[in-house]
Amino acid sequence: MHADRTENRRSPDELWAGLVREMAAMPDVVANLLREHQPDDHGFCRGNGCGTAGRGVPTRRWPCSLHALAAAAADAVVRGGPAGGTVRSQQDR
Repeated sequence: MHADRTENRRSPDELWAGLVREMAAMPDVVANLLREHQPDDHGFCRGNGCGTAGRGVPTRRWPCSLHALAAAAADAVVRGGPAGGTVRSQQDR
């Protein structure tokens, strides 16, 4: 069994910032996520993976987590590139 090493754990904001930096390095992926993960007339996300499996019925409120991540990555690029600038936390979005 492995010991719990809390000194190596990163905060949710640090994890979010790392995901944003990784995503910002993939502009095509960011563009596709922003294009696909849009709200329907009832405020649910139409994106692939945000609905009932096999039925296409949206179940996630928009903005979904993938749209939020892609939007944060696009914002990071505008503010200084994938490795530059300060990445806002998920709560700041």
